Amino acid sequence: NSRLCGTEQCGSCRERWKLLTDFSGALERDEFQRYLQFFVDAGTFRVVGGEALSRWYHPQLGLLNPGRYIPLLEETGQIKQLDFYVMEKACEFLEELGRHQIQDFFLSCNFARGTFCAPDFARRCMETIQRFTFPRKLLILEVTESQRMEPYEMEQMRQNIQELRESGMRVIFDDFGAGFSSFYDLQTYPMDGLKLDKELVDNMETERGKLILQTLVEIGHRMGLT
Repeated sequence: NSRLCGTEQCGSCRERWKLLTDFSGALERDEFQRYLQFFVDAGTFRVVGGEALSRWYHPQLGLLNPGRYIPLLEETGQIKQLDFYVMEKACEFLEELGRHQIQDFFLSCNFARGTFCAPDFARRCMETIQRFTFPRKLLILEVTESQRMEPYEMEQMRQNIQELRESGMRVIFDDFGAGFSSFYDLQTYPMDGLKLDKELVDNMETERGKLILQTLVEIGHRMGLT
């Protein structure tokens, strides 16, 4: 619960407090930039969508990758502010595509489970998207692997997912097969798709890895999931 000043840990401690202090102002100054990681159709090799990711251009520390600030914001509960900020930027981008007659490119944005299970989550999402005119199916909400949840939070998340899907948005689970995700999620939550964890794909050349990956894909397809 304590640290001795003067050790090499002081540097990371100072950065931690600086990032927490600067975070709210960074959102107001638009220091967070949107990066897109493309989704490619495995059958046609056509780019069909993208995942909206954030990078923090800090005025003193330079370009920060998510690993520098995402875990910190999750720990302090401030990740919710960034999640909705990225969603807003994703909606603006989809709206701009629509003005250029591009109607078949989707965007996904990440939400920590702690954000997703909040009682006001579905309402806030719908209040945001109602300000735009692009087809609702083009916005995909990704549930990330960030924390274990209590039973009442699981039930709230299930209700939120159901409400969002009924409004036309799609929901997928990120990093499936790692962290806190499990077959329990498949049984409990209505969803549109799965993003398999990178480690499963990295091991697809091994006998066990290939079997596990094939089984997960087959289960997903039989449940009607992408």
